[in-house]
Amino acid sequence: MKQLFINNGNFQGMISSSKGGKKEKLSYAHKLINHILGGQYSPSSKYGERIVHGKQYVYLNNISSGQQESIRILQDAFLGIFQGNSLFRIVEEPEVHLFPEAQKATIEVLTLALNNRADNNLIITTHSPYTLTVINNLIYASKVGQKNPQETEKIVDKNL
Repeated sequence: MKQLFINNGNFQGMISSSKGGKKEKLSYAHKLINHILGGQYSPSSKYGERIVHGKQYVYLNNISSGQQESIRILQDAFLGIFQGNSLFRIVEEPEVHLFPEAQKATIEVLTLALNNRADNNLIITTHSPYTLTVINNLIYASKVGQKNPQETEKIVDKNL
């Protein structure tokens, strides 16, 4: 996965090379991923993988355990949107060691990947009430959005 990100110019390069509605979804996913990681993911064959924040950086082996556990899940979800392949994923406790705000953003990134194709499937195991609340709210927003799309989109992004 690291090599895919190096070859494609990281998240930004993939976003730039995408077309149509994908670009909007990828940009949104990238924004959420940066929020979760607390900076920009930077793969490098020379320096190794890092999270860059301004002029400072932290190597992946020194970031928090929550960030370490979520980076590959987030990259996989991003690639699912970018490549447009049919997905079947089982994700065990994607919220582990993350603050509630990052848990919400993680579920939103997974939802973007899930909603990329009608035949995508996602199974999540969790003990987190925050994660369950986010999922429940997104399902409810989808139902309400079918009747009142403009009002719902003021609160929940249409891609979710």
